[in-house]
Parts: sequence; structure tokens; C-alpha cells
Amino acid sequence: MRCPDCEKMVSYGDPEMEVQNEEVDEDGNIQVTIRMALTCADCGGELKDNEFELEAQVEHKCKPENLKKEEERKEGFELGLDEPEFTEDYRPKTNKQGKPVPSRYQKHFYGVTIIGNVTCNQCEEEIAIEMSDDCQASGFNECC
Repeated sequence: MRCPDCEKMVSYGDPEMEVQNEEVDEDGNIQVTIRMALTCADCGGELKDNEFELEAQVEHKCKPENLKKEEERKEGFELGLDEPEFTEDYRPKTNKQGKPVPSRYQKHFYGVTIIGNVTCNQCEEEIAIEMSDDCQASGFNECC
């Protein structure tokens, strides 16, 4: 891709990621929006960006022996997330005959994985969660 700042053909550098939205509702539906920008390897300017919208559902039922006292109970969940991690993958790894495909002919996917936990406000049980998504660079928005 041609960088508008360097005016050279460049490869992608280290991506920049930012969590734009993270929320969990009373029913345990988790929604996280992460913006990823693919940067120029030479100058660091943004070339492409994408918003990953990650969703998960918490499956949880409180055990009666773990419930807090009636006056201490609150509805819903609290969300605690780690920093998002950049992932990249090439697909397909093998062809129809089961032989390896050279990387030149594989599709390159850029993605994000986020790990964290959800704490129930009624029984204080922690539930581990992991969400991930990926996309090819051709699916990203052009910044320039």
C-alpha cells in the first residue's frame, strides 16, 4: 500500500488498538468495541482502520449458599477486561489434497482477542470470558 505521508510503497507496522466501548447488561450480554489501526512501517501514520464488535453471553445461575445478604445484593454484573491482544493468521494452511499452501497464496487475517472476567453482583462469583474476531486488511477502512 502507498503511504500518503511517506509517498512510498510500505508494509504494515505494529497495529494500534483502543477499546472504545465495554458494557455488560443485567442479563449478562457483553458488548465490546475495539478500534484497530494498521500503521505504516516507516513513519507510523495510520493507513487503515477497523472496528471490531465483540459479543458474548454469560451463562450463570447463582447458588443459594453463595448469595449475599438481601440488603447487600445488587442486580447485574461487573466487567473486568485485560488489554486487547493483536492476532494474525494465515488461511488456508493446507489445500484440498492436504498439502501445505505456501504463505504467498494464503489469506492474511488481522484480529483481536480480549480476555477478562465478569463478576456477579449477587454472589460474587467470577466467570472467565474470552472474545475474539478477525478480518482481512481488504475489509478495513482506508484512512487516507
